[in-house]
This record gives sequence, structure tokens and C-alpha cells, in this order.
Amino acid sequence: MKNKALKITLIVLISIVLFVVLLLSVVKIGERLIFASFFSNVETEFKVPGISDGFTQQGFDLYTGDKSTEDDDRYLVSGYMKDGSASCIYVLSMDGDVISYTRLQDENGEAYTGHAGGIAHNDEYLYVTNDDNDLNSINVFPLAAILDNSQESAKMLGSVYVYLKPAFCYIYEGKLYTGNFHKPDHEKYHSPESFLMGENNTAIMLSFELDSWNVSNFGVSNTPSEAYSITSQAQGICIANDKLVISTSWSVNPSHLYVYDFKKINERATIPTPIFMNKDVYGDKAMDKPIQLHFVTEDDLIKDIKAPPMAEELVYKDGKVLIMNESASKKYIFGRFTSGKNIYGYILD
Repeated sequence: MKNKALKITLIVLISIVLFVVLLLSVVKIGERLIFASFFSNVETEFKVPGISDGFTQQGFDLYTGDKSTEDDDRYLVSGYMKDGSASCIYVLSMDGDVISYTRLQDENGEAYTGHAGGIAHNDEYLYVTNDDNDLNSINVFPLAAILDNSQESAKMLGSVYVYLKPAFCYIYEGKLYTGNFHKPDHEKYHSPESFLMGENNTAIMLSFELDSWNVSNFGVSNTPSEAYSITSQAQGICIANDKLVISTSWSVNPSHLYVYDFKKINERATIPTPIFMNKDVYGDKAMDKPIQLHFVTEDDLIKDIKAPPMAEELVYKDGKVLIMNESASKKYIFGRFTSGKNIYGYILD
């Protein structure tokens, strides 16, 4: 009887294992079919960092080293921890190997546990967006401390006021671009009414001139130079060869990479908008004159690329858009069984 019971148990266990393997195979094949166009035009770059460490990946940036000092190029990845411990920045080699990671601290030297989101750098500063509802600011950390693999932590230097709740940030040709994330049916992520300008224009992206002399504002001008009316659920952008690429995602729904003609957008006539002049909303930060607004519309759309869920920030390198995602993190896990463990480079050019 014991042998018979053991045999039945083994058969049941083997059947369960085979069923799980079959199910995962079906899921993976299904994903490849659903996103066939995407996978036919991508190259696998390297593994997403921190997926076994409780790290929830958000921001993605390319640090180009100083060749005169033989400083290597590196990738920077920001995110927060599932267990509520200090958020951190991973530093990766160009092959995707983890060189180091740095725990973030607030201005008092305590663990910074906020939603470390979008990431960008310029000169000595590292800019990291956050999820704090009322601050309308980007946190700033010393870049040198992040790149120094002997330092385990980096203390916040302060913050840059950016007039909106920043979800992403990106630096291109002397400007810092940042914008908010709008989710129509979500109170926390709903744009202010003044940002809503039509069904497909529901969020705002601002550009700020980089100003190395403005040390009081960490190398960023105090007021934006231009505004862009963009689509909902923007998680990240990159700009290359007159193209603006916006990644959008939410939950397990397909992500999208929207590729726009950025030259056309910038050459088209703008309209002055007073949305940042309201002193009741912006207090002493309120602008004293309207800012010029560009509309990013479907007429500017070159391509809509449907991609696997949970695409976050983007990096442009060597003709490809590299896509960070969070689906394989401990917070979600399902990406480990699909394509979420990898960073893919979509061939744009």
C-alpha cells in the first residue's frame, strides 16, 4: 500500500510539473504571437538588474564616461524596494553586469524610501523623480557618489521645482525634459484640469534649460522654456534624430512606444498658455507670463509600437531604443515567466 501511495504521489507531482511547464510554454508562445511585430525588430541587450533583490525598476539612464580619463560608459537604473527599505541606484556595465548599487538618503541622512522613478544626469548632478503628491519637484543627488562603487549611500542635495508631479526625466541637447503621468480613472495620478486639452492630450511635458551657473537650483533654470501637451500614462521618453519616443504603460495591459516627428512638433506654431500663472496653485513659483505650448498629436505620430506590459524609462543608443521594465520584479513577478527579465533594444533607425 505504501508503495502504491508513493507511486500515485509521484505521478501527481510529475503531472503538476508537466502542466506548469506546458502552461508557461503556452504563455511564452502567446506573448511572442501577441507582440510578434515588436519581437521581430528587437535585440536582447542584457538582464534587468535587481529582480531577485526586491528592487522595483523604474528609471534608466546612460552615463557617457570621460574618455580623456578612461572613464567607462555605464547604465544607471533607479527604483524602490518592495520591503520599504531605502530606494537605490544600480550601476551597470555596458554588458549589463552590476558594478555597484547605492542606497539613497534624504537630506537628513535618513533612508530615502520614496518612489525613486525617472532618472537623468548632468555634470555633477543626478536627477531622480519621485511620487510625492504635493512636492512638484525632482530630487537631486551627487552623481560622483553614485558612480563611486566604494560608497554604499548617497545623500540628497535638495530638489528642483518643476511645476508638475514628475513621472520621468530626460536630458537632450542642453535641456531637462520632465512630465506627469495621467491616468483618467485614478485620483492619485489624475492631471490637473488645466492639463486636460482633449482625449489624447491629457498630460504636460516641460523642458528646462540646463544652466551650470545656477548652483542654487542644481544646474537647472528656475522656470521652463517650453511646454508640450502629451498623451496619458507616459512612463518615459527618449529623443533621437528628430524623433520623440514616449513609452506608456499601466498594469498588465500592453505597453506602447509612440514615435513622433519631434522636428515637426517644434516647428509648428505654438500657443501661449497661462496654466502655470495661477498663484493659488503655484504660490510664489507662479509664472508672470504665459509659456509657449506645443501640441503632440496623432498627426505627428510616425509609429505606434505595441510592446509587453510595464515598460518604464527609455535609453537611446546606437540606433536602438532600450526599454527598462518592472514586470519581473518581486512586486509583480509574472515577467520572469515571459520576457520581463530582459532589456530589449528596439531598432528605431
